[in-house]
Amino acid sequence: MTPVHALLQRGLHRLRRSWGLHCAAGTTRPDGFTVAVVLPLEGQAGRWMLQQQIDLLRRIGLHPGLSAAPHVTLKMGFKTGQPAALQSWLDRLGVDTPPLDIQLGGVDRFPEGVLFLDVVESAPLEALRRRVLHELARGFGIQPGSVEGEGFRFHATLTFDLPPALLDEEQQRLKAASPHFIESVAALELWLDVGSHWVRLHRTPMGGCATADFRS
Repeated sequence: MTPVHALLQRGLHRLRRSWGLHCAAGTTRPDGFTVAVVLPLEGQAGRWMLQQQIDLLRRIGLHPGLSAAPHVTLKMGFKTGQPAALQSWLDRLGVDTPPLDIQLGGVDRFPEGVLFLDVVESAPLEALRRRVLHELARGFGIQPGSVEGEGFRFHATLTFDLPPALLDEEQQRLKAASPHFIESVAALELWLDVGSHWVRLHRTPMGGCATADFRS
């Protein structure tokens, strides 16, 4: 990582933290918290995605579409009043879930304006996603969302909510880079929606002893 890259990464992290703290101040959520279950991307693919976010941040400034760290979603955001119980469940899931190799390649977008790095579906990845959905439904009454059934498309979000012309430009620019990665993922994370962005609430290694991690 170059000094400039490190400086920008620290700056982006401070901006994300400040957004979250500003949003959370004085806010109550009587219907519970919104959380999601994700696989963090922290290797070559994650670093490439972060660099694209930083480059876009330098060109357009602060934007809510640059507010999520690189990840692959297993369970989209849902309401819960039991964050502690979910953390214990994630620890149990992590203990007997082996690390995964995930293949990523190509840039596409959803009609809603989400620009993403495509994730190749594999049997282990889909089995893990289905287990997460099943156990959340059975243990917590959390039902799958309308797009989480058959045909769910794995993806790693790069940005969203850009103006249409800029979205087209970014898609063409990133497609020309022909990104392709095989990422080893060895942790599960529970993320918390603080309004402006998501923060990591809990982390557990896959196939090992569980550890917790909280961030404000």
